Amino acid sequence: LTPKLGVTLRRKGGFTLIELLIVIAVIGVLSTLIVISVQRAIVMARDAQRIHDFKILAKAIEIYAIDHDDSYPYPLNNGRASTAPAWGNWETELGVALQDYIRQMPYPPKVLGVSWHYWYEGNNDPDHPKNITTGRCLVIYKGAYIWTRLELTNDLTENDGGPNDLAYEILIGEYIIIPGPCP
Repeated sequence: LTPKLGVTLRRKGGFTLIELLIVIAVIGVLSTLIVISVQRAIVMARDAQRIHDFKILAKAIEIYAIDHDDSYPYPLNNGRASTAPAWGNWETELGVALQDYIRQMPYPPKVLGVSWHYWYEGNNDPDHPKNITTGRCLVIYKGAYIWTRLELTNDLTENDGGPNDLAYEILIGEYIIIPGPCP
């Protein structure tokens, strides 16, 4: 079909349905990518907060040990403390022991529906070492072990020198790590 002379074909204003669908699809893909990257950044920020908390806590424990003739905080629950409600002695026992060395006891960042806790194990009796099985056997002679789980398992958990590849951990004092479970 050829237009008659003097008649011009003009398209009505606006976009075709296909053009609108393509634009909506592109906007949808871009917004999905942005939401995913923002969520990942939030998770990474919580993990960074946990690592920062542990570095501060480890320094406070080291200074406490120096000031107390190489003795480490020893909470009443067999040298254990945690932010877990079942133990409930993070602030009342470990926090009290470290009150002169740390301004405020760190707590894990809140995550909806998931419990992420901080854990502490201490021992001051090298003649009665404490055995902890977490994938491999950790034997604490005189020292402290703090650990938590990170939301993004990465090289920080697998190569931090601790016995548990699924946790971020800091070991202080005299200890050994034995492959396999504790005897």
